[in-house]
Order: sequence, then structure tokens, then C-alpha cells
Amino acid sequence: NPYYKELGGDNKKIIMYSGSINEKLSCETLIQAIKILDKRKDILWIICGNGPKKSYLIKRLKKNINVKFYDFQPYEKLPYWLNIADIHLIPQKLSSIKFCLPSKLLGILASGKAVIGIAPQDSELGNILDNYGIRLSNENPKEMADALLKLLENEELRLKLGESSKKYIKTNHEKSL
Repeated sequence: NPYYKELGGDNKKIIMYSGSINEKLSCETLIQAIKILDKRKDILWIICGNGPKKSYLIKRLKKNINVKFYDFQPYEKLPYWLNIADIHLIPQKLSSIKFCLPSKLLGILASGKAVIGIAPQDSELGNILDNYGIRLSNENPKEMADALLKLLENEELRLKLGESSKKYIKTNHEKSL
């Protein structure tokens, strides 16, 4: 993957948020989870995307040297980009998730990497996360940090979730040519 060398993430676990950085994103949950885990030098946080809340995130996380910001990546490189993460985050506000799915969800699941997201149980995203990731039922940063630690410290679970999400995409969303 051409991105590994560029990121300098060797021997680090990469936790990625990739998507629009707008009002639907639970910025405080993401910020506080990063701060809770800030002493972990084995983590590289990647926040990728654009939007009106990006400058706010950059300002709030400027002292966190293990956080890197990127703009959206070109479409043709998206599979490589999503594949560099060990864990993907979908930290959307509960109020915004009930009736829509994040645009990168299928790409994230197809990458075969573990995913943690915030979603109500009775939502489409909640159903997907309950079966193929870790669903958080609220915007509590401590719970997000605990879920991240659970996956960081259990490679077998991380790989199992990633593999099951990849199978879900192949079974339900792969197009025949």
C-alpha cells in the first residue's frame, strides 16, 4: 500500500475517521476519545475529509502529535486509503444517523477492517454495526475509548470483525460484471 510509507505509521495501529467533517459528526466524542488515549504512543489517528468543522478539530487537537489531518483522497485511491486503517470510526451524532448511512460505509466494510460507530439499535447502521462491528449506543467518549482498547488489545476480534464485514459486502453488495 503506497500510503504506509507516506504516513510514517510503521508499528502503529491506525485509527481512521474518513468522511465529511460537519455538524453530523460528534466532534466532542472524537476529541475526548483521542485525549483519553493520548498516552498510547502505538496509535496514529487519521482524520480525513473536509467540511465546516475541520478547523475546529484541528484547533482542538493541535497539541496531539499522534493525530494527522488529510483532505479527501482521490476516488481511485480510496480502496488503498481505507485499507491503511486498523480500525475505522463512524462517530456520528445520534440525532443525525436515524435515517441515513455514512457515504463511505460500504467502502469501510469492504476494506475488511474493524469498525466502531455510534448508532441507535433500531437504525440500519445500528443493525450493521451490531453484526459486523461495534455499536456504541451513545456519544460517550469513554465508551468509544474502551471499545478502541478492546479492539487494539484483541487482534483476533479485530480480524474477525473485519473478515465478517468483508463477507457481508461480498454477499450483499458486490456487483457481477
